[in-house]
Amino acid sequence: MVRQMDNMRRIPSLLWLAILLAGAATSFAQDDAKYIREGNKHYEAQAFDKAGEAYQKSQKENPESREARFNLGDAYYKQKKYEEAAQQFRSLASEGKGDEAFKGKVYHNLGNTYLQSRKLEESIEAYKQALRLQPNDPETKYNLAYAQSLLKKQQQQDQEKQDQENKDKDKKDEENKDQQEKEKEKEQDEKKDQQDKKDQQDKKDQQDEKKNQEDSKESQEKEGQKNDEQKQGNKPDKPDKISREDAERLLDALQYEEKKLLDEQQKVIKGKKVPVAKDW
Repeated sequence: MVRQMDNMRRIPSLLWLAILLAGAATSFAQDDAKYIREGNKHYEAQAFDKAGEAYQKSQKENPESREARFNLGDAYYKQKKYEEAAQQFRSLASEGKGDEAFKGKVYHNLGNTYLQSRKLEESIEAYKQALRLQPNDPETKYNLAYAQSLLKKQQQQDQEKQDQENKDKDKKDEENKDQQEKEKEKEQDEKKDQQDKKDQQDKKDQQDEKKNQEDSKESQEKEGQKNDEQKQGNKPDKPDKISREDAERLLDALQYEEKKLLDEQQKVIKGKKVPVAKDW
């Protein structure tokens, strides 16, 4: 924990009251101081909302009161209204007037406010400004070191988170790439299967078409042959053609048979008597 983190530095009211009374003992200054004392009592009783209301009344009486604005920022801080508190401290820090000790307290409390809001870089810068004005303040040194350690830790965590996100992204990208490659490979396989099936079907269709053509041609030939037979009716079949050698042998055989027959007839004629015709 930050040392005395919750103990915001507040300007003692008696000191400021003395300055105000020394400057002008008027009812205006008295009302201003009265509300500051009232606010301080509520603050000590940890009634920070009532303390803030009293400081606002003091500020209304005297808008230039640095004590009222400073303590109002402190009351906002205690109520965890860090943006309202920072607004009060930033306003005081931007003013040129004021001694270094006062501004050192302003920057210290501004650093505390930023630290509670986890605005670490702004907190570190505010503590550095406080140390420029109060170089030997131990609380500011401690809080600066604490804020720097938180920032370093946060940066490490952010870097680890970024590294993990990058790692997860790379892993996711690799998984997506693998998935896309698998889907692409699957798509290619499906296309190849479809092409193979198409090729097989085309081949079958060609074979079927060829067979149909052959069957049709054969059927037409048979039909034509049948028609020719019907046209020819009972005509004898044409003798088969024989070779020249067979024809010569057949002719020789016929001549031989014919000669043989003639020889036999001659023998018969020679053996018979020739009748003599009567002379009528």
